[in-house]
Amino acid sequence: MLTISGSRLLSGDGGGLSRSVAFAVGIFPSIGLQIVSRATQAGVDSILPDGSSSFTGLPEIDLWKQSSLREVGVGNVHDLAQSKTLELFTETGLAPKLLMRSIDRALLISFMGLESAQKLDTYQIRTASELALHLRGIDAFMSRWVFASASVPTSAKHYLLSDQERKRRKKAIEIHLGITDIDPQIESIISHGNTAFILDNQIAYADL
Repeated sequence: MLTISGSRLLSGDGGGLSRSVAFAVGIFPSIGLQIVSRATQAGVDSILPDGSSSFTGLPEIDLWKQSSLREVGVGNVHDLAQSKTLELFTETGLAPKLLMRSIDRALLISFMGLESAQKLDTYQIRTASELALHLRGIDAFMSRWVFASASVPTSAKHYLLSDQERKRRKKAIEIHLGITDIDPQIESIISHGNTAFILDNQIAYADL
């Protein structure tokens, strides 16, 4: 049985891909790719001990999708949140709907933290756009919606929230997360270009 350890997994004596790994990739492509990907990730994690190099919290981003994202310079959740959405569609070849939802989830984790993002599951809130819509309703997008008209889009009518309801929801979320004031995070989410892109597409395709 072939065993390869630690920092020597990817590097041979000449600093390149070790012969053992090259053999594994050539004979068993799927196993070889897993070895390379995991070793690369382990190396990055040793440099970034806070775990910021991972895609934790994005279960749909499996090993193969991680490899596609890393090829275009997206190495973790925060990179994904800040990525240029349209470019990722064309450069990675990943399914646009899956990629968009992953970016939306990455935004939530990036601005709220993984622990708070996980707690929001109680409210069936799993993405940044869902949190913004839950707390602000149509105010989350109508002020800058590129397709805005005099009337509220039919698909978004259930996001017409009264001031009282917005205050009630805000208080409930703050208590649930143990946050004094969630407004700064929500403002950052709403003003982010990727959130705007995601909401525009959800509205345009009646996906709210």
